[in-house]
Amino acid sequence: MPTPDPQKAEQKRHILVVEDDKTTAKIMQRILSTSDFIVTIASDGESAIDLLSQGTQKFACILLDCILPGMTGLDVLRRIKEDIALRNIPVIICTALTDANNIRNAFKNEAFSYLIKPFPANLLNSVAHAAVDRHLAHAPDQVDGQQPACALELLDSGKFHCRTLEDARKLAMMLAAICPNPDRVTSGLLELFINGIEHGMLGIAYAEKTQLILSESWLAEVERRLEMDCYRDRKVVVAFERRPDELELTISDDGPGFSYQCYLDFDPERALHPHGRGIAMTCLFNLEHVEFLGCGNTVRVRIRLTENADENAAGK
Repeated sequence: MPTPDPQKAEQKRHILVVEDDKTTAKIMQRILSTSDFIVTIASDGESAIDLLSQGTQKFACILLDCILPGMTGLDVLRRIKEDIALRNIPVIICTALTDANNIRNAFKNEAFSYLIKPFPANLLNSVAHAAVDRHLAHAPDQVDGQQPACALELLDSGKFHCRTLEDARKLAMMLAAICPNPDRVTSGLLELFINGIEHGMLGIAYAEKTQLILSESWLAEVERRLEMDCYRDRKVVVAFERRPDELELTISDDGPGFSYQCYLDFDPERALHPHGRGIAMTCLFNLEHVEFLGCGNTVRVRIRLTENADENAAGK
């Protein structure tokens, strides 16, 4: 069994809270400490950006108020997402602002979740755990070399498969390594792969995942189902085809499909749920062309390989 990496374990527990109200910040710190998170507090946006930019502390999640002195929370969020070294850190907006326009702007700027004050302690802990789990799924593995990605340069067509979240992470990173904007492509592909695993392959429904996140048992349930005989032979298949100027990936799972249409854009009614925005973020921000086929258990992705491929959301 491999020896646990103490640095990775430390990062998993470290959260940055950006909150100007000292009482609120201390309450959030106390709540998160019950789940063994290490909490650092910044009282305004500038000090948060300075702390993040120094890189001396590695954070697995950021809790960000919208109303701050000086730089607003949305300004801080944009700065984070524009920095290649920081953009994969999930940001949870924690605010008293309830208007749909503010919620939509937060998700357009790639917020992970949106919590409205006052929120219950169990919801704060659960969403923080979900964000940290997703961050670790995106985190680069130091033992992953460049050889698999280089080998893909020689592949015209083929098929891959994944069953576990770790399989999904490695496959997404490998495929994205030969694409422009690999960080965005990795995030988008990983979302589609995980959707195929948890909802398609393992049959975890939307409402069921909500309860699993709130009870902090989502990862445990995924691992449990992977060992069950009824799911043991299921997998997510990724067909790879290279064309002169683009890659085409067809992702399919063994599930019955789902009503995907309502997940292609942000829904303010779903904004306060602890999940349910990944497909919209993938379609709008991370991947240029995503097409769900048939009943929704097959997705076709096309990624251009030219220098100015994968236009950012601002240009779409």
